[in-house]
Amino acid sequence: MEAVKWYTKAAEQGYADAQFNLAFMYENGRGVAQSDEEAQEWYAMAARLGHADALAQLRYMVASGVAKLGRERRLGSTDGGGGL
Repeated sequence: MEAVKWYTKAAEQGYADAQFNLAFMYENGRGVAQSDEEAQEWYAMAARLGHADALAQLRYMVASGVAKLGRERRLGSTDGGGGL
């Protein structure tokens, strides 16, 4: 799928909106194999850049038990600490 290609290129360059959109695609299996883990990674990257919707989606994934917090995953934190 062409959208995945372009979102990936932009996401890898640090564009939060592209990271969010790519996460959505992984979460829902649109144009890629469905992967909650991959979605969580991209949502976390976007959240670290201040993307409010990505942070909200991460919180939802954690609250619903789909995502888990790991030592590298301090959602919404820019200083390595923090949490939900």
